[in-house]
Amino acid sequence: MYVLGIHTDTHDSGVSLLKEGKIISAINEERLSRVKMDERTPFLSLKETIEKNKVNPAEIEYVVFSGFSPGIKKIWGFQTQQLAPNIQTGFYMIMDKIKKNGIINGIYRESGLYQAKKAIDIAKEQKGLIKYLKSQGFVGKIRYVEHNLCHLASVYYTSGWKEPILCINTEGSSFYNSQEIAFCENGKIKIVAKTKWPNSAGQFYRLITQILGFKPRKHAGKITGLAAFGDYKKNLSQVKGLLKVSNLELKMSSDVYRLRDEYENTGKIPTFFGEEPKREDLAAAFQYVLEKRIVSIVRNAIKKFKRKYKVEKVKIGLVGGVHANVKLNQRINELDEVDEIWVYPAMGDAGQAAGAALYHYYSLEQNESRAGFRLEDVYLGPEFGEKEIELALEKTNMEYVKERNVEKKVAGLITENKIIALFQGRMEYGPRALGNRSILYNPEDKSVNNWLNKQLNRTEFMPFAPVTLWEKAETCYPKIKSKHSAEFMTVAFDVSEEMKITQPAVVHIDNTARPQLIKRKTNKTYYDILKNFYNQKGIPSIVNTSFNMHEEPIVCTPLEAINSFQQGNLDVLVLGRYMIEKG
Repeated sequence: MYVLGIHTDTHDSGVSLLKEGKIISAINEERLSRVKMDERTPFLSLKETIEKNKVNPAEIEYVVFSGFSPGIKKIWGFQTQQLAPNIQTGFYMIMDKIKKNGIINGIYRESGLYQAKKAIDIAKEQKGLIKYLKSQGFVGKIRYVEHNLCHLASVYYTSGWKEPILCINTEGSSFYNSQEIAFCENGKIKIVAKTKWPNSAGQFYRLITQILGFKPRKHAGKITGLAAFGDYKKNLSQVKGLLKVSNLELKMSSDVYRLRDEYENTGKIPTFFGEEPKREDLAAAFQYVLEKRIVSIVRNAIKKFKRKYKVEKVKIGLVGGVHANVKLNQRINELDEVDEIWVYPAMGDAGQAAGAALYHYYSLEQNESRAGFRLEDVYLGPEFGEKEIELALEKTNMEYVKERNVEKKVAGLITENKIIALFQGRMEYGPRALGNRSILYNPEDKSVNNWLNKQLNRTEFMPFAPVTLWEKAETCYPKIKSKHSAEFMTVAFDVSEEMKITQPAVVHIDNTARPQLIKRKTNKTYYDILKNFYNQKGIPSIVNTSFNMHEEPIVCTPLEAINSFQQGNLDVLVLGRYMIEKG
């Protein structure tokens, strides 16, 4: 059975394809349109999915949309397909009038009225996608799954755990809520607690991202890195009251939206935070409060879970944009009551399409007792063969050699401090580059954080992340657990004393790292490069950062790889078995 999931109602629109309940393809529109976090109708993703997977649309039994049911039925009680043009125009006029009369911008953007207007647009997009599919032969059924359930389904059904697990979705908003806590067992998801919008950990963290001059959604990770340089105590008195906890719910002060509006009107850090506060201290305070509040809720949820299931330790699934925060995930992972965490690799809205398809598939009557599968890798995007690589090389007049033993050659070049751009296999799904669209470098050179970021036009506060041999995980990260999540760079860990000395380029100022653990069966070429490097240097990690220029999505095609290689002033480009060295 083929089930096609489509996400088109928020940022990171995309398409995912299931075959017999497992994800065989997943891609987000940004990788094809080259617009970061693209939220437009994913026509490119849909066509790519059908063509690359050689699927006849007539074979697709279900198309499942994430988010809004056909339009605004849940908000207003009727479907947008039934709205006359003059009613739609009326909605737009109401929106414009409210804005002109000075409603608070932050509240307006997240309001039910705004979402109603947006739902009208989304219904039109869905209709266009369905029309295209039908023109290609689709005769199956169409279904809709709510945003929050898509998130919860994505983490639950890919965990591989058969016993009951605790799943938590934390984000900016799912249109109605900003957090859901669910008990999941026997293929069923039961939500036991909700934090209703406008209370929101995502909006809380968005405030600090914005007032420090960064772009919300895109740059929240920079705040996490910057926080390690600051002293949270300096601004804790102002920040701690902005987000609080009541049992299993978050309570956010309305000051969050007021301060956001103040910043947007003045362009300055609000005086609420004192006279000329240091950026790193503010970041540290927000990070500290986020960790404390979410961990408090997790602990309360664990108590409830343990009472119900009579277990000593709990397995937890984490999903939603807030759980892109690897330091927060570390704090949850370190709890004594936690056996293991699983962070869905596409934790933000990029995971919506897969979540929609998964929820529907495992909700079917014949699948009710099935609890999903273990997601082994996220190499789920497009792949390009030798002919396509050769065409790109010819088009750009690049001189190249074809290497028989790329793995050994690349490892040797890394020992010589050469910067390697590695392009191979199927493109990664989700926000992390995991060895198929990666830039690799020697982890001994601590200065790389400054000069390589400049070459890539990036402004980062975190060090580059390491890829580490699976079998050396305990050597580098003595207290490591949740190794499955660590295969996808979704959790930070404290590093060993040896790692601080031998691999300083991948150790942050707080003595943590955000690793990718790699097994040979997962990615042979990538693993063998690292293994050869280890055999030569005795160091089990190398630098891995995403292969893209600043503010661009990760490269998808061979031509994009060549262009990015030239712009980034890198030393070596590897396209499968083809190698280009700059003279």
